[in-house]
Amino acid sequence: DCAPVTKLAKQLKQQTVTNVRQFLSEYPLIVKRAWRGTCIIEANHAAFELFGAGSPKELLACFHKVFITNAIDLLTEQFIALLAGQSDFHGEFTYKPSRKKQHDIFLRTHALKEQQGKFSKIIFALQDITVWKEMERELRKQAQLDGLTKLYNHNTIMHRLEEEILRARRYGLSLSCLMIDL
Repeated sequence: DCAPVTKLAKQLKQQTVTNVRQFLSEYPLIVKRAWRGTCIIEANHAAFELFGAGSPKELLACFHKVFITNAIDLLTEQFIALLAGQSDFHGEFTYKPSRKKQHDIFLRTHALKEQQGKFSKIIFALQDITVWKEMERELRKQAQLDGLTKLYNHNTIMHRLEEEILRARRYGLSLSCLMIDL
């Protein structure tokens, strides 16, 4: 149930907030309170497993804790999308349950609309993409290193050199580059 989110949308409209993103970034507690007020109507077994919850009450507590601490920026962006009239939203965030490995999560939401475009419910679909992210990190690492020497390859060195040149210019620093051929 997303009544608290709808209530927040009305409050922002009454206060005639013109730049919602800036306002919400300055007052993140507003977004946290709105999402804390939501409730879970139904969840599948995979959701209980992902969050390590045994009951709907535990799941709601885990859900709020994970989203309020780890994905508040993502929820703020979702709220801004809802205010803009978008019903679909997606993004990624990470969270680490106590004493367990970090999870990379893909969040996809769909807001169900009532009359006059008001949102009544939001469907959250969460997918654990940890294995994909690990493969992506490994591929990125392989793309940056020479297979034989395990040193940075030419492309990576040139990219890092460009970054350092820009940083030196920005801060007025001197820069030296030494190339040695072994």
